[in-house]
Amino acid sequence: MFVNRARGVVWATSGVLALVGCTDPAQKTDLRPAGPPDVLSVLILNDAAGNIAEGATYCRPGDSFRPGLITTPADGVGHQLCPDDLSMGVDELTDANPTNWYVRVMFDELLDPNVEDLVDIPDPTTGMPSGTQMGTLANTQPVTLQCQSVNGGALVNIPYDGYYSPAGNKITWPVGPSLVIVPNEPSRVATQSECQITLKDNIKDKDGNPVPTDERGPFKFKIAPVAAVAANTAPADKDKVDGIAAGVDITFNTPIDPTSFAAELIPGVLYDPTNMIKFTPDPGNDYAFLEAPNEYFFGGDFQVATMYMWNFIAGAKLKDQCGKETTLAMGTVDTGDAGSFTVNPLKFNGIAPFDTQMNAKPSSYIALKFNQYMDPATLDPTEFTLTPAVDNMTIGESGGSILIKGAYKPSTMYTFTLKNGATIDDCPGEEIGACVKSPMGTFTNTADQTVHFTTTALALTGVSPLDNGTVPAGTVKITYTFNFDVLSTGRFSTSDIVTSPNITWTIGAGPTPNTIRLTSTAPVAPGDYTVTLKAGAMVKDKETTPSIYTQAADNVIHFTVTPPAPPAPACF
Repeated sequence: MFVNRARGVVWATSGVLALVGCTDPAQKTDLRPAGPPDVLSVLILNDAAGNIAEGATYCRPGDSFRPGLITTPADGVGHQLCPDDLSMGVDELTDANPTNWYVRVMFDELLDPNVEDLVDIPDPTTGMPSGTQMGTLANTQPVTLQCQSVNGGALVNIPYDGYYSPAGNKITWPVGPSLVIVPNEPSRVATQSECQITLKDNIKDKDGNPVPTDERGPFKFKIAPVAAVAANTAPADKDKVDGIAAGVDITFNTPIDPTSFAAELIPGVLYDPTNMIKFTPDPGNDYAFLEAPNEYFFGGDFQVATMYMWNFIAGAKLKDQCGKETTLAMGTVDTGDAGSFTVNPLKFNGIAPFDTQMNAKPSSYIALKFNQYMDPATLDPTEFTLTPAVDNMTIGESGGSILIKGAYKPSTMYTFTLKNGATIDDCPGEEIGACVKSPMGTFTNTADQTVHFTTTALALTGVSPLDNGTVPAGTVKITYTFNFDVLSTGRFSTSDIVTSPNITWTIGAGPTPNTIRLTSTAPVAPGDYTVTLKAGAMVKDKETTPSIYTQAADNVIHFTVTPPAPPAPACF
């Protein structure tokens, strides 16, 4: 039988430790078996970058068995846990990682293993016993873990699990023997909250001796305030970036309440960050885009061939997901909340499709690709030729590409020429508003550039959800995507769709011109469903003389409608 003594964030290092302990006789785990089990140190996960690093909030005075300088094997970095001067203790730890903190209590000898229960880990493929067990403290509950409530500040009990790790000593990583206390939902404790852990009398050594009463705590520590994770800030200080990627991506050490920002520009998408971050020079149209609960991209109208400096504004305030507010200090490069970057000069990256390309995807249209947002209004139709002509031609822009759109025909050869002397201005700000041209942001074509390409046949290229995918309970939508703009009416009708169990659909245009969407006429209950686009179903493109797509064989997707997600748990 194999016992897994490590879970969650300490899995990898404990695995390394187990190997070291088995192969090196110097790695003793039974450190000082005489007498009661003394608490040598209390450690808290406090590395905001998410690496395996712990800091001490308690070190036993005068005890040479307590840990000092240790090195994490994964990165070779040394960590000073307790001072080398044995007469010195440590200050209360105040920077516990807000999203995945845990507590490690290190002892000077092995404990009675009954401090934990062992439970089988089922085989993930069969559900049968795997022969591997893991420890749990869910039933024995050998400590009391408490933190300040965000509602009033009184200490409240924090539900936890964890395990007993018998391996290790003062020079291994992790140190040990130890009890590891893992809160069930660490991020539900607000930042800057005071916490404490108190040991109970059911923690005993193998001789039945309990932990001395004067060594049971409470051992106090604090959750860190909101902060940037320096290692994850991008771009790095003094980097060079293209205009289409210019801006700053910041990962925080905990989810951020979007109402921290001054005002919403587009609800749920763009926020005005001018109350917390400063760019020099000011690019204008500053915005923050929510990429993940703890990650924001800060952008603006960044001009080509220009250097920008940025920093958090001293005194700015950010709220965590519990509503606890942190007042920011002036940003610095070392802490990941200040830096600089230079936007590269304007560059033309070529034409798509490429010359002689066969089976070109018309959904991409003709794209003139740049490294900066561009202004489609500055490309005059007289500055290029396209044969044969396409109906409903328009000139647009997306993500740094000028797009020449229109009703391209399937299985047709086209010739496109961007003429010598054609000019296109750049367009910082295109993604959120009006263009602000860079002084050095004009592209001038210096010679005719010609591409010949042949479009692919009309085809079904995707279905959403994917086969065996999931969708939330409620109104269900099935989207069929084609490689050309298509008609949402015609032969493609409800008689072409079979659903089991039955769902009644309406059929109409999808979110883009090359999609058709089925929408349930009533909410769909949780369960497993199959939807079939029958062989023989036909779809027409939008040409005056349309091409017709005919479904060759049944297209079947299976999907599961899941119950509504439970509301996010409230903070303690």
